[in-house]
Amino acid sequence: MQRSIEWAWRCVEFGEQHNVPYATALGYEFLAEDMYMLGRWREALDYAERDRALAEKIGSLDRFAWAEAGRAWALHGLGELKAGLQAVNACLMLAEQTNDRRLAVFARTKRATLEIDLDHERAMQADMDYVLARANEAGRSQYFVWAHNALSYINIQRQDWAALLEQCRQWEAVMESKHVDWYIEAYLGLGRLGETAELFDEAIQIGKLPVDILGQGSIFQQSLAVRYHAARGEWQPAARLFECTIAKLEQSDGKLNLGRTLMQRGLMRRAPGSVAEAASDL
Repeated sequence: MQRSIEWAWRCVEFGEQHNVPYATALGYEFLAEDMYMLGRWREALDYAERDRALAEKIGSLDRFAWAEAGRAWALHGLGELKAGLQAVNACLMLAEQTNDRRLAVFARTKRATLEIDLDHERAMQADMDYVLARANEAGRSQYFVWAHNALSYINIQRQDWAALLEQCRQWEAVMESKHVDWYIEAYLGLGRLGETAELFDEAIQIGKLPVDILGQGSIFQQSLAVRYHAARGEWQPAARLFECTIAKLEQSDGKLNLGRTLMQRGLMRRAPGSVAEAASDL
């Protein structure tokens, strides 16, 4: 991630020094994506809007379309679902105008994840049918990665752990690699704690999770770890991780994930009998 951020800033600096606004806008696009992945959604939105402003200034439809994609991702992270849907619809309209098939697939994966959170089941299924068809045509490709990232999100929100586990196996067969965090999610959901513990240790050993998750983990990594500890009845490490994750979400304005995390903490507190504390979260 750090290399991507450094590359993006080099694009921004090159564009500003040599008066190449397209390069500057491209740098902002990657910064928006990087900040999204780090759970820093307010910053992601700021960079996406800088990208869009430059695209409008130079009259670049393709830059404007990709900037709208960045806005959609950031707005989703912030819990602004309707605004995110508007942004991704604008992105798709421009992708069709510019005949950018790659962006059309990318944008539909985001629209599908927004639609599952908005309870637009039929629209979500139509978008996933489209992107999965493109992914199956392409085989081992970026389309496959995008489609399965969206599908994993949808399976997790549906709590369809059997479908998520089957998806892990499909990923492994096509990509010839194991998506460890999806396996952990699936095994946690299925209550298979022995296999979860093995994969959690493996994730740390191969660098998929940091050894010091509390100090170095992203919001997404901490969220996974906290549910792992709570499922094992390890309340003290789970409580510490919850506090850290909630503080980060409050700082980043991540309302959607904050609500989910407070609900998870409330359920955890209810389990060991802290009824009053559970009620305050729930």
